[in-house]
Amino acid sequence: MFEVGERIKKLRLSQEHTRRQFASYIKISEDTLYQIEIGEQFPSLNTLIRIALIFNVTTDYLCGVTDEHGVRI
Repeated sequence: MFEVGERIKKLRLSQEHTRRQFASYIKISEDTLYQIEIGEQFPSLNTLIRIALIFNVTTDYLCGVTDEHGVRI
């Protein structure tokens, strides 16, 4: 579960989004995003899909199933 948060944080920072900006953009609280990024909470399916679409990566990449992230299904 921690890998999901690490990948989301890495993608967020690569686009220079603050946690507050990104949380607002994906329609969750800043605290929820923090909990996801540190591995204490798993994003809902809707949130996971929203993040994958924003960064043009697969949900498999976000979940650590694959390291291939450039193709969206």
